[in-house]
Amino acid sequence: MATKSFTAEMTFDKKSINSLIKALDNEKSPNRKPVKNVEIIKDGELIQKAFGRKK
Repeated sequence: MATKSFTAEMTFDKKSINSLIKALDNEKSPNRKPVKNVEIIKDGELIQKAFGRKK
């Protein structure tokens, strides 16, 4: 038995099609900036404490 997401029909109007074409034609690169003040944590216990997990 298929779920609704597999049986739903997609409908598009002129505005949504034009927006899709515009997005696909966009050749701009995103503005990426280097991240500063990074600390690499390798201690497993410290990582678990940061996420609130207990052993």
